[in-house]
Amino acid sequence: PCIFISKIEKSMPTPNFTFKTIEEIKKRTKKKIIFMMGQDQITSFHRWKNPIDILENCHLVAVKRVDEAGDFINDTINMLNNLNLKASCKKSSDKITDISIESPRSSIILMEYDISEARSSVYRRCRSYDEHWLYDGVKRYIQDNHLYK
Repeated sequence: PCIFISKIEKSMPTPNFTFKTIEEIKKRTKKKIIFMMGQDQITSFHRWKNPIDILENCHLVAVKRVDEAGDFINDTINMLNNLNLKASCKKSSDKITDISIESPRSSIILMEYDISEARSSVYRRCRSYDEHWLYDGVKRYIQDNHLYK
Protein backbone atom coordinates (compact mmCIF):
# COMPACT_ATOMS: atom_id res chain seq x y z
CA PRO A 1 0.00 0.00 0.00
CA CYS A 2 1.12 3.50 -0.79
CA ILE A 3 -0.05 6.69 0.86
CA PHE A 4 0.58 9.97 -0.81
CA ILE A 5 -0.30 13.55 -0.08
CA SER A 6 -1.68 15.38 -3.09
CA LYS A 7 -1.58 19.08 -3.89
CA ILE A 8 -4.33 18.74 -6.50
CA GLU A 9 -6.79 20.84 -4.47
CA LYS A 10 -4.43 23.81 -4.51
CA SER A 11 -4.85 24.10 -8.28
CA MET A 12 -8.62 23.60 -8.31
CA PRO A 13 -11.13 26.47 -8.30
CA THR A 14 -12.90 27.28 -5.05
CA PRO A 15 -15.20 26.41 -3.54
CA ASN A 16 -14.12 22.84 -4.05
CA PHE A 17 -15.87 19.68 -2.99
CA THR A 18 -14.45 16.26 -2.12
CA PHE A 19 -16.18 14.52 -5.03
CA LYS A 20 -14.42 16.86 -7.49
CA THR A 21 -11.02 16.25 -5.91
CA ILE A 22 -11.51 12.49 -6.02
CA GLU A 23 -12.64 12.68 -9.67
CA GLU A 24 -9.47 14.62 -10.49
CA ILE A 25 -7.26 12.09 -8.67
CA LYS A 26 -9.09 9.26 -10.47
CA LYS A 27 -8.21 10.84 -13.85
CA ARG A 28 -4.52 10.80 -12.90
CA THR A 29 -4.14 7.27 -11.52
CA LYS A 30 -5.32 3.73 -12.07
CA LYS A 31 -4.69 2.85 -8.42
CA LYS A 32 -7.50 2.17 -5.95
CA ILE A 33 -8.41 5.31 -4.03
CA ILE A 34 -9.19 5.08 -0.33
CA PHE A 35 -10.61 8.12 1.43
CA MET A 36 -10.11 8.20 5.20
CA MET A 37 -12.27 10.15 7.66
CA GLY A 38 -13.39 10.20 11.27
CA GLN A 39 -16.61 8.80 12.73
CA ASP A 40 -18.14 12.27 12.93
CA GLN A 41 -17.84 12.63 9.14
CA ILE A 42 -19.03 9.17 8.08
CA THR A 43 -22.29 9.50 10.03
CA SER A 44 -23.07 12.78 8.24
CA PHE A 45 -21.68 11.64 4.88
CA HIS A 46 -25.16 11.53 3.31
CA ARG A 47 -25.27 15.35 3.65
CA TRP A 48 -22.03 15.86 1.70
CA LYS A 49 -22.12 17.18 -1.86
CA ASN A 50 -22.61 14.20 -4.24
CA PRO A 51 -21.83 11.36 -1.80
CA ILE A 52 -22.78 8.69 -4.38
CA ASP A 53 -20.10 10.05 -6.75
CA ILE A 54 -17.56 9.69 -3.96
CA LEU A 55 -18.60 6.07 -3.35
CA GLU A 56 -18.42 5.33 -7.09
CA ASN A 57 -14.82 6.53 -7.25
CA CYS A 58 -13.26 5.31 -4.02
CA HIS A 59 -13.57 3.17 -0.92
CA LEU A 60 -14.05 4.78 2.47
CA VAL A 61 -12.25 4.07 5.72
CA ALA A 62 -13.79 5.61 8.83
CA VAL A 63 -12.02 5.63 12.17
CA LYS A 64 -13.86 5.91 15.46
CA ARG A 65 -12.33 8.36 17.86
CA VAL A 66 -11.76 6.98 21.34
CA ASP A 67 -13.91 9.67 22.97
CA GLU A 68 -16.67 9.64 20.32
CA ALA A 69 -20.12 8.59 21.50
CA GLY A 70 -22.68 6.72 19.44
CA ASP A 71 -23.09 3.36 17.79
CA PHE A 72 -20.51 3.51 15.03
CA ILE A 73 -21.84 0.60 12.96
CA ASN A 74 -25.56 1.38 13.24
CA ASP A 75 -24.95 5.10 12.65
CA THR A 76 -23.09 4.24 9.44
CA ILE A 77 -25.84 1.85 8.29
CA ASN A 78 -28.42 4.59 9.01
CA MET A 79 -26.37 7.01 6.90
CA LEU A 80 -26.40 4.51 4.01
CA ASN A 81 -30.16 4.07 4.46
CA ASN A 82 -30.52 7.85 4.13
CA LEU A 83 -28.84 7.47 0.71
CA ASN A 84 -31.18 4.54 -0.16
CA LEU A 85 -28.19 2.18 -0.43
CA LYS A 86 -28.26 -1.50 0.46
CA ALA A 87 -25.31 -2.80 2.42
CA SER A 88 -24.17 -5.80 4.39
CA CYS A 89 -21.83 -5.90 7.39
CA LYS A 90 -19.15 -8.37 8.34
CA LYS A 91 -17.01 -8.10 11.47
CA SER A 92 -13.38 -8.80 10.42
CA SER A 93 -12.03 -8.47 13.94
CA ASP A 94 -13.03 -6.91 17.24
CA LYS A 95 -11.86 -3.52 15.90
CA ILE A 96 -12.72 -3.71 12.18
CA THR A 97 -16.08 -3.98 10.41
CA ASP A 98 -16.41 -4.30 6.62
CA ILE A 99 -19.51 -2.85 5.01
CA SER A 100 -20.14 -3.90 1.40
CA ILE A 101 -22.37 -1.63 -0.64
CA GLU A 102 -24.33 -3.22 -3.51
CA SER A 103 -24.70 -0.27 -5.87
CA PRO A 104 -22.54 1.62 -6.43
CA ARG A 105 -20.17 -1.29 -5.84
CA SER A 106 -18.06 0.07 -3.03
CA SER A 107 -17.11 -0.53 0.56
CA ILE A 108 -16.64 1.18 3.86
CA ILE A 109 -14.23 -0.10 6.47
CA LEU A 110 -14.98 0.96 10.02
CA MET A 111 -12.00 0.93 12.38
CA GLU A 112 -12.19 1.46 16.10
CA TYR A 113 -8.79 2.93 16.86
CA ASP A 114 -7.42 6.11 18.34
CA ILE A 115 -7.27 8.33 15.24
CA SER A 116 -5.15 10.93 17.04
CA GLU A 117 -2.50 8.28 17.64
CA ALA A 118 -2.69 7.16 14.00
CA ARG A 119 -2.45 10.76 12.73
CA SER A 120 0.56 11.43 14.99
CA SER A 121 2.27 8.30 13.72
CA VAL A 122 1.77 9.26 10.07
CA TYR A 123 2.94 12.81 10.72
CA ARG A 124 6.09 11.63 12.55
CA ARG A 125 6.98 9.36 9.62
CA CYS A 126 6.30 12.03 6.98
CA ARG A 127 8.02 14.78 8.93
CA SER A 128 11.31 12.93 8.84
CA TYR A 129 11.21 12.83 5.01
CA ASP A 130 9.60 15.94 3.64
CA GLU A 131 7.22 18.61 4.91
CA HIS A 132 6.59 20.28 1.54
CA TRP A 133 2.96 19.14 1.60
CA LEU A 134 2.16 21.30 4.63
CA TYR A 135 1.26 24.96 4.28
CA ASP A 136 3.81 27.15 6.08
CA GLY A 137 1.14 28.42 8.50
CA VAL A 138 0.10 24.87 9.39
CA LYS A 139 3.75 23.85 9.88
CA ARG A 140 4.32 26.82 12.23
CA TYR A 141 1.13 26.07 14.18
CA ILE A 142 2.20 22.43 14.68
CA GLN A 143 5.67 23.47 15.79
CA ASP A 144 4.52 26.36 18.01
CA ASN A 145 1.98 24.18 19.79
CA HIS A 146 4.26 21.14 20.08
CA LEU A 147 1.77 18.87 18.32
CA TYR A 148 2.52 15.34 17.11
CA LYS A 149 5.55 14.84 19.39
